[in-house]
Amino acid sequence: MEIPDTLAANYVEIDIEIVDGGKKHTIYRNGEHCKVARLESDPAERVASFQALLTDIYKMRTYLSLACEIATQKLESNLPLNKFDPGNRDQVICSSLYLSAVSLYGKCFTDSKGRKAKLEESSLNKKLSEKQVKTHARLKHLRHNWIAHGGASDHESMVSVLAFSSDGRALPIYLAQGTAIKPVEEMQDILDLCDPMIELVEELKAKNEVNVFKNKDIPEFLYELRERADDYVIVPDFVPAEPAPQKDDSAT
Repeated sequence: MEIPDTLAANYVEIDIEIVDGGKKHTIYRNGEHCKVARLESDPAERVASFQALLTDIYKMRTYLSLACEIATQKLESNLPLNKFDPGNRDQVICSSLYLSAVSLYGKCFTDSKGRKAKLEESSLNKKLSEKQVKTHARLKHLRHNWIAHGGASDHESMVSVLAFSSDGRALPIYLAQGTAIKPVEEMQDILDLCDPMIELVEELKAKNEVNVFKNKDIPEFLYELRERADDYVIVPDFVPAEPAPQKDDSAT
């Protein structure tokens, strides 16, 4: 399942070039080079953040669709897996896609300093069936207790045993098993959440997009933007903050 290309639908093409300190974006419409001016406002940043949410949801849908396709064609008779085989390419691909999808799902509901938008659980639940609400709650639990942290979940189990052979010798064995791939039906349940999520994000995006030009003299605002427009825009790379210096306890 492909990610919708809304830019292509509007005959927009973006050329991206990696430059020192960031990425240079040059925009063309109908093959014609466009001048661009950055929209620097809180509403504009929120709209861009909702677009990032949409991108994550479409990726999640694409990942799960491919995982279901591979599992149906090559792994269905063996699901759920009792043992993950790292030498089996199809198992590795499906496992990676499933883990990535759960991670992206949880990300949509998580606060962050980079994005100015996230989905609210209460708003999404209004669009979901009772079964979908349970699937959502399960995914959030897995994100917090399996993906992000080593909490308690049915996707991971650990037990320590002592195995005794017939000659009386004992061998300690430490078992740690993790879920690699879920049955296709369960992955389809996650896929069924994508459309309501997309619908909600589109609503929030449209609501915030109205505020980008709210209370502005549109002709004057567009003139100002056109005057400071450039041939391209450079999106700077994220630079992590320097770690705080460690206190030297030996000096005390």
